Amino acid sequence: LNGVLMEVEEPEVLQDSLDGCYSTPSMYFELPDSFQHYRSVFYSFEEQHISFALYVDNRFFTLTVTSLHLVFQMGVIFPQ
Repeated sequence: LNGVLMEVEEPEVLQDSLDGCYSTPSMYFELPDSFQHYRSVFYSFEEQHISFALYVDNRFFTLTVTSLHLVFQMGVIFPQ
């Protein structure tokens, strides 16, 4: 390979592009049975695009990788 051009480009990440949240009922056994608890869990994901460019023998090749990263997780317990 005489000449290799590699370019990494990270476009602006859309914070709300893949946000998700859900709630699940749960019991904590270390607490008395008379207490009913509800746990809410929130997950937030960031979508990240990474592009690679390669130029070999008058040909141009590109590869784009999309990955998801868990950037935020929060759990809250609400007494009922």
